[in-house]
Formats: sequence, C-alpha cells, structure tokens
Amino acid sequence: MKKKWLILAAAAAAVILAELGLRVAFDEKLKIREYPLVYQPDEFIGYRYIPNARGRISIPGLEKELRINEAGFPGPSYPIRKGPNALRIAIVDASNGTGIWMPGERSYRDQLEELLGEHTDRPVEVLNFSIDGQRRDKFMIRLICEDVVRYGPDVVFFLAGIPLRQMGLARDVYEGYVIAYDPTDPTARDSCRERVDHLNQRRFFSILYRGSYIVRAACRFYANRFDGPSAFELDCFIRKRYQWRGVRTVELSAANSVRELQMLDEFVGRHGCLLVVAEYSLDGRSTLDPLEGTGVLTWTVQIPPHRGIWNPHDLTHLNESGHAIVARSLLEAMTGIEECREMLESKPDG
Repeated sequence: MKKKWLILAAAAAAVILAELGLRVAFDEKLKIREYPLVYQPDEFIGYRYIPNARGRISIPGLEKELRINEAGFPGPSYPIRKGPNALRIAIVDASNGTGIWMPGERSYRDQLEELLGEHTDRPVEVLNFSIDGQRRDKFMIRLICEDVVRYGPDVVFFLAGIPLRQMGLARDVYEGYVIAYDPTDPTARDSCRERVDHLNQRRFFSILYRGSYIVRAACRFYANRFDGPSAFELDCFIRKRYQWRGVRTVELSAANSVRELQMLDEFVGRHGCLLVVAEYSLDGRSTLDPLEGTGVLTWTVQIPPHRGIWNPHDLTHLNESGHAIVARSLLEAMTGIEECREMLESKPDG
C-alpha cells in the first residue's frame, strides 16, 4: 500500500514538474491564441474589415489590441478629399501591409509617411488599404478600382507579383472564431458554423486546455504531426480560425497577369493616379520582368535574409525593423522613379 502511494506521489510530482517546466520554457509558444474578430463577408472582394471594429490578436511573438478605422481599413482615417497641396500615397498590400500581424507599433505606412515628410515641402498623407490574406490579387484590383481611386491618391503602391493568384475566399466572425469559406458554395458558411458549434461544445476539454500546458503541448504536437479531420479541427481550435477545406486557388498565366495589370494601370491613370506595382523579394530576383516595356511602373522591395526582421515565432510576418526596410525601399521608389520624384519635388501652391 505504501509503495502504491509512493508511485502516485512520484507520478504527481512528475506531472507538476512537467507543467512548471512547460510554463517556464514554452510560455510564449503555448499561449492561448486569439484571432482578430474584425472581418465581414463582401460580395465584391470576398471579405473586408468591419468599420470601427476593435479586435485583439494573440499569437506566439505578438499580443496587441487593434482598431479598424471608420472606412473599414487599418491605420488612421483620412477624408475622401485630400488636403490642399497634399501628396497622397495609397498602399494596397496583404497582411504585412496592414501592420496587424507586426510585433511593434510603427508599421511601414507610419514610417513611410514620416520619411516622405522629410523629403518634400508638401503635406504627406499615406493611406493604408491593405487587407490580410494571401492570393487575393484580383480582389485587391477590384478594391483599387472601387475604393482606392475615390480618395484621389497621387500614387498607388500595389504589392503583387506575377503570376497573379486568386483564392475565392470569404471570411466572417462566428462565436469567437474567424471562419473562412468558399462564398460560391451555398452550404460552406453554415458548415463552418456547425463545426465551430461542435468545437465550442467541448467545454470540459476547453477548460483543460486553458488550465494545463501539458494538454496544450499534447494538442500542438498532435495537430502538427498528424493529418486527418481530428488533427485539422484541433488545429482550428488552437488558432481560433476555421477554414473550409474546399477553397481553391486560381493562378493566372503570365500573359493574363500582365493584361490585368495593364488594364489597372490605364484605369487608375484615367483617375489621375500613378500606379506602381511592387513586390517583395527574398532572393534578389523579380517576378515583374514580364511588365518591362509595357509602361507599367514596377519596384522590387528587397528583403535581406536576416531572421531578426521577422516575428521569431512566425517567419511570414515582418517585425518593426522589417517594416523599416520596406518603408525605406518605398521611399527609394518615390525618389528613384522619375514620375514619383517630380511629385516630391513640386512646390506647394502659394
């Protein structure tokens, strides 16, 4: 009997030590995650942010509150009519451009506005129309044509590469989760909601997960190591994001991508805007070479191979230092592209 109690005591001590060890060594990696509940479906561009929404994001390496402006975009708001003599720049990018997923406070939008102010006598306004989500190039082209040009920017930086890619994806918020689904499938959103309801019914499991780092570590291991429906749903539970598996990505040919960007360039030009198609490059190469000779202005933002410019737990999103590199590169575009430089050097009226 005494031996049995000794075994139980040793087992309990081992569990307690394992729990304490995980809390000390992996507190950040095993933190409770929160996905920002700031999305609404949109028939025209799949989804957009909810105007004036407030959200919270909690992932390894990042924890912060965020606010969407009254127009439904990240960053400070600006009136549709730009200020007298103002130099207005529009940024259209994905998640890195939003700044939502950036560890730090000053995104490249903020830093670019400050840098441009040091290089011109004109008031500078940098508007951020970015929406997070990859492979949404055609949706973002629609956004430029319908939303961005109404603000009368002098320059539109559109971050995209060739070939253009399009994922037909909608997002919505439901019961503490972000759900992502194919809007052309009439059953997809309801199916996502049903699965979220199923996850939320596991209340005892949720209590265990919140209370024990051992349970969190076991769940992470299972979700990362195995395939199948149970591992998939466990991963959705951890991330607080449920994405329907039937969403497809369409990749345009290089020729069709060039045609789309040429038409966009002509459209924004008719509205008095200058389009610059920019891209991120991690290897020094450019995918925008097919645009050479078309009249479409291009720029490559070179991202150096330094781990210190990324969220160390998420090597897909730049930190504040990485955003500084992007801001400086876009400043170089403004000073290096002749049409942009002329705007910087023009003097305010009066």
